[in-house]
Amino acid sequence: RYTDTHHTNHDTRHIPIQNNMTPFSRQTTGQPPSNTDQSSSISAANREDNDRNGETTQKLLQNAHLVHAILLTDRLDLKNLRILDESSIALHTTNVDEFMRRYWKELRSPATQDEPIWRGTANEMERLSSGACRNMKRAFFEYAMRAVEEDCNFTPYCSMVHALFTGIKQHLVPHRTDLHDVWLNDDSVMDIESVDGMLVPLIPAADVLSRLEAPCRTCSTMAWLEMVRSADGSVSDKYGMSVVEYAVASVVFLLLKTDVCSMDIINVVLRNNAPTIYSMGNEYERERFQKMYGNFDSCLTPNTKDWLDRIWQQCDKDGGCIPSNILDIQTAIRSTGFVDELLFSKSRFSMPEVFDFDTAQINQIRGICRAAVVGSVLALHCINVTSVSISRFNEFPLDDDLRRYRDRISCSLLENSKDPKEFEKNVALSIIGLAKFLKSSLSKEHEKSLERMVVYTVRGEDRVLDVLDKRLRILFKQACRVSANNTVFAGNCGQSITGVTRTEKGINGSFSSQKDYWCQQTIKLASQQGFNLFADEIANASFMAKRILDVAWNNFGDYLFVKLFVTVSKDREWID
Repeated sequence: RYTDTHHTNHDTRHIPIQNNMTPFSRQTTGQPPSNTDQSSSISAANREDNDRNGETTQKLLQNAHLVHAILLTDRLDLKNLRILDESSIALHTTNVDEFMRRYWKELRSPATQDEPIWRGTANEMERLSSGACRNMKRAFFEYAMRAVEEDCNFTPYCSMVHALFTGIKQHLVPHRTDLHDVWLNDDSVMDIESVDGMLVPLIPAADVLSRLEAPCRTCSTMAWLEMVRSADGSVSDKYGMSVVEYAVASVVFLLLKTDVCSMDIINVVLRNNAPTIYSMGNEYERERFQKMYGNFDSCLTPNTKDWLDRIWQQCDKDGGCIPSNILDIQTAIRSTGFVDELLFSKSRFSMPEVFDFDTAQINQIRGICRAAVVGSVLALHCINVTSVSISRFNEFPLDDDLRRYRDRISCSLLENSKDPKEFEKNVALSIIGLAKFLKSSLSKEHEKSLERMVVYTVRGEDRVLDVLDKRLRILFKQACRVSANNTVFAGNCGQSITGVTRTEKGINGSFSSQKDYWCQQTIKLASQQGFNLFADEIANASFMAKRILDVAWNNFGDYLFVKLFVTVSKDREWID
């Protein structure tokens, strides 16, 4: 009963955006743009004519998913909003020597099951995906090198350089046609006919890139340029590479730097426009909703109406306390409707139309809750078998090794396996892996005991499941009852989280964002309720649940929810 729903892996930090949304400056001189007085990689975008009467904002508004993602971001966190998390890439592009020695060595070595290419990646699916991606890239780069070394075929290498030129022209200087023709001319790529000429077309590309990057990023590009321009032919020997290997590595280095610079530009444009989009986003989503489903007075939303009908029935079963005012209706929707009927529902349901853009997040939260309940029960069995103190799980943040085993347990529990035996086997392997990490001398008898406990638990026969399920449900009800004006929530667990009213100056002194404060306090509460190993995931999931409800109520509260609920109540009273 805990594994009957698909889990959608969705990271709200990765906001979808169209690459053609970002207008850049139109310079007409024949020189590359200067990086004088830059504070970020947005030098070209900063010279745009005051957003050209809101053209950028209007283009961003064309992406409905982006608008919704901005609304889901707390207003005080808009300054930290970004399209993609470029930190993993930037890690390898801040120092050219480190890139050549460390990253290139990793790229050339076979991917292993235990060594992710991106340092610090904890999520198991991300780890496997990174390994597969690395193998594909490695195969292509190997092919490009072999083509030159064995057959004097420069075509694959030229394709890499052409991709670099295209990336710079399309994403960094799309309107600088003078640079396209002089500094980034594709004909220069086709002129490569010898190993000695492989680095020649990279020099003007790196020169342009160095003038567009922020000072903190351009230093490594300039270091590469200085090495190549002053080299006496032995620059590749410094890293133990052949000339061909160094040329291919240099293209990879500049491609990554181009990606980071492009993300910097997009992220700054997004952050500059996010407050405006945030202020008009609710009205935009109401208009979009009515275009899809009709006017609020007569819209066709059968799933939403059915959902509200289930809320009414549940309120009637709970003692006949039918909501009779707007505050009671909002409370019922947030608690009974969202938590009981969506997040913790054990039966199949059709997603209400009002949550069209939240389906992935809701599925993710459901998956986190299922994994947290079952995984916490299995972790307790693991502790009992290994005789390790539960305080071992009280560290925050979790150390990388413990987090990795936790992620493996989550992935095995959320695996969409059609074979129950195979599913139970995979979960048992993940739990035994954790047990061996906690106690290296785990006996075969203890392994067999854990395997039996896994079967007993995942089949829903462990009574502790109901206890933890109820605790987590109450915790989410506390979180989802929060209004959009503060972070206070308290409830029946005997615990409370005392928040603060949001201000423009910040959150309670040392906290940089509303989410940081929320998560720190929620982690404490989740740990006290027996979810030590999954406390950080629960904290993030509860904050997202709160934001989804805040946005939904701001969008549809008085316009749709109240009207439909009154209609449902009248229909029910007439039937009774």
